[in-house]
Amino acid sequence: MITLKYINWLLFAIFFVFQGCASKDEQLKKKIIGSYSFAQTDDKEEDIIVTVNGTEVFKSNGVYLTYGTMIMSVIDEDGYKNTLKYKIEASAKYEIKNSYIIYDSKLEDIEITLIQSDNRTLSQLMQDHYIPQIKHEMIANNKERILELTDKYMKTEEDTDGEKLIMTYIKLSEKN
Repeated sequence: MITLKYINWLLFAIFFVFQGCASKDEQLKKKIIGSYSFAQTDDKEEDIIVTVNGTEVFKSNGVYLTYGTMIMSVIDEDGYKNTLKYKIEASAKYEIKNSYIIYDSKLEDIEITLIQSDNRTLSQLMQDHYIPQIKHEMIANNKERILELTDKYMKTEEDTDGEKLIMTYIKLSEKN
């Protein structure tokens, strides 16, 4: 038999759980403010190595900015290494819910500009096919879970096509 005491206990427990999530998210929102550096290398494909270095900025008004460089090394069928260097700039709105950073960005918010190339044909192929794919992936992978957030770094986990990607960001400043 359900008693009034049981209902009160259940309501208190539900309130406590939701209050705990909300207060943790509020703490993360305050603590995440600032700029972070990151570096990532993807060499899963045999003939393409992609290295990205950059900075991410989380502002107190919910604006997210990222900028940096992407260097792609593509090995052609003759074994020659072609290098392409891109400048990346992107912006989005962000929010934190249940320890996840959720980004809201659009294609026009992402700029990937070629700044150096060894091979004009390859750079045109990349511009026509690979760069649009990268932009779409940036929008599709729109959330990452905060695993750890300290005064010195942030560690996150992103699920990309079933693969878990753990990233560590070094905190540069708390101003923003």
